[in-house]
Amino acid sequence: MGLRLYETEPGRSTALATVTARRGDAFALDRTLFRPRSRAFRHPQRADEGEIRVHGGDKHRVVGVFEDGGEVWHRTEGPPPGVGARVQCALDALRRALDSRAHTALHLLLAALQAPVDLPLAADPEVKGGGRFRLDLAAPYVPPPRLADALRRVAGHVAADLPVSRGHIAADEAARRLTPQAFLPPDPYPGPPGTSWPVAEVPGVCTYPCDGTHCARTGDVGRVVLREARRAGDRFLLVGEVGPAP
Repeated sequence: MGLRLYETEPGRSTALATVTARRGDAFALDRTLFRPRSRAFRHPQRADEGEIRVHGGDKHRVVGVFEDGGEVWHRTEGPPPGVGARVQCALDALRRALDSRAHTALHLLLAALQAPVDLPLAADPEVKGGGRFRLDLAAPYVPPPRLADALRRVAGHVAADLPVSRGHIAADEAARRLTPQAFLPPDPYPGPPGTSWPVAEVPGVCTYPCDGTHCARTGDVGRVVLREARRAGDRFLLVGEVGPAP
């Protein structure tokens, strides 16, 4: 399994790597900048993009990143490089930064709406791209004053410029250390079997199991607005968006 630089060095945007395996039009690297799309902890975020250049060859745009069998696999517009090839990886850092801001905003709004936990989620909260995120609440209606109060809380956390830390907790400590997160049907602490889970924590605000990318501080999120707040069948749909980078 290759080294996942998006976890160990999230601020890095370029890296040299070696192709370690090929499978059809996909290939694996001994180290990768590109985070795959994942639903393991029910906070999906789109996969990273960027470019890969084979040593002495052409650049090819990364068009797909996914995980399978514990390995991260990549697809590019051009033909896949052969096993043993040396490649230069370049992350689309602006795209990653926008998704990270949206993901942190999603956590802040989810914590504000689920305090108390009486608005369960009917689907996975999701980072959609373009600075937007989506929450599907298992309720036909959410009063505007409650939405306004949640947005005020989010703005307060952003203004406080709190640190956003990444780490792991033991699975058997989840009930004690994680922020309550209600789904319908119930699934309060989602995650694959294991002894520890990755978490994203904003001290005093929320700690959620999550393998997505995030801002270093809440102040990096900037302004958060709701673009949609409406009933959708038996659900209430919220689409939030972060404004220009502060």
